[in-house]
Order: sequence, then structure tokens, then C-alpha cells
Amino acid sequence: MIINLEQANENYKHTINGLLEKYGTSTAIPRDEWNEASETLRLQSVIHTFGGKVTTQLLSQYMFPPSIIAKVNPDFEGLETKVKRADKYDAVYKWLDNNPGVIVTTQDFEQVTQMSYPTTLKFIENNPQYFRKIKRGQYEVRNPKAERKADK
Repeated sequence: MIINLEQANENYKHTINGLLEKYGTSTAIPRDEWNEASETLRLQSVIHTFGGKVTTQLLSQYMFPPSIIAKVNPDFEGLETKVKRADKYDAVYKWLDNNPGVIVTTQDFEQVTQMSYPTTLKFIENNPQYFRKIKRGQYEVRNPKAERKADK
């Protein structure tokens, strides 16, 4: 997407002048409407600076609101939300609780957790209550909560 910076500046001036006519003075213009016009110009300037080759990562670094991105480029799919580490681990623990008795290799578990190989090994090492080693690189998934209930 190529942006003409002169046209973007003209659109900004036209928008601000329209807001001035609507509200009378610059102090009467609502902050959100003024910010929308300014952020639109800032986004267009960034797109122009990078020659139209912007990525979701670049746009998230500049912290553009998704509504402004959609206004400038309606075809843009949206910013990817970052997944927190705690959420990843919660999903792994949920998978472990739902799959007791499953025999997994380190590589299989790496695919399930979507962690790196060293992180997967460290996770297995740090959570021996969830794994029973069968042989090198192969583990049986255990559910310690269910085993405790069964022992009572």
C-alpha cells in the first residue's frame, strides 16, 4: 500500500478544519476525535516511511489502535495478540490433565506445547509428577490429582 504523504497531510488538515467548523474552537473538539485524526496521519506517515511494506509486528511496535489500522487499510487482518507465558503453561497443564495414560515422546510433547525442545525438556524435568519415564525420550502422562483421589 503506497501512501501519498502530501495527500495524507491535506486530508488531516481537512478533517481538523471540519472539526473546527463543527465544534467552534480547538478546545471544544473531543479528544478522541482529535486523536483519531492525528493517529490516522501518523499511521499514513509510517506506511509512507516504510514504502508500504508494513507488518503486524511493525504496527504493534508503533502501538496503533486496530480501529485506525482498519480505517486506513480495510483489508488488513488485524494485529496478532501476544500469548502470555502463563496462558501457554495453563494450556499445557490442561492438556496433561485431559490425557492421562498417553505415551508421548519428547518431540510429540514439543508439538503439543509449542515450546522449544530445550524448554520442553526442562518442563518435563521440573514436573515429574506428570510424567513417568518409560525409556529415553519417552514418557507416560500421569494425572497426579486423579491418582491421589484413587488412593483415598
